[in-house]
Amino acid sequence: YVLPSLTATWNFAENQQLRVGASQTIGRPQFRELAPQAYTDPESNRTFIGNPYLVDTEILNLDTRYEWFFARQQYATAGLFYKKLDKPVEATIVDVGNQRQQSFLNAPEATVYGAEFEVKKFFEFPDNGSSFVANKRWLVQGNYTYAKSEVNVGADDTVLTLGGGGQPEQAAFFIADGSRLQGQSEHVANLQLGWEDDTARSQATLIVNFVSERITARGAGAAGAREPDYV
Repeated sequence: YVLPSLTATWNFAENQQLRVGASQTIGRPQFRELAPQAYTDPESNRTFIGNPYLVDTEILNLDTRYEWFFARQQYATAGLFYKKLDKPVEATIVDVGNQRQQSFLNAPEATVYGAEFEVKKFFEFPDNGSSFVANKRWLVQGNYTYAKSEVNVGADDTVLTLGGGGQPEQAAFFIADGSRLQGQSEHVANLQLGWEDDTARSQATLIVNFVSERITARGAGAAGAREPDYV
């Protein structure tokens, strides 16, 4: 692969800058997604079987980011991103006899775009008689990502599956055009609260994560009679 990348940074103020980037990357299928042997996942209690006909995903990445470093090790950022994925790997439910199995295929094409925000701030309080508060440096850090995704399936698009023996099959049989990309959440947020105490040589951190619903596997069945996706 030839994978070019370019990043430009404009320092328009002493503590502020604007970054613009473009790159091409690839995503390779995992070995378990390629192996044509059935195995059971103890967490989901599903039977998985790989697809040796999977190919690499080629990704175009475009992004821009504003960064404000308002104090030492403290910052606030805001960014926009766009990704175009050629042949992303998706999980799908397939019928094998009377048994449901989860396998994998390359969707024709998908796009992901959105915005992300992040802030990191330290707080230090004067000695007001409460040594628990005064001797510590308090941390508040959080980030939030909003992402919209869509899978594009044309009438002539095909996929290669293990059940089809590597012969082209109509992609619309497995994936609905315009559906959300499998595994992509619309909202992702993380919050980190903590303190550092150099005197007591202690540190504590509380981390809270939120992820909105996402598709874990495409539902089985043909277009028009397809079961709902697994969410």
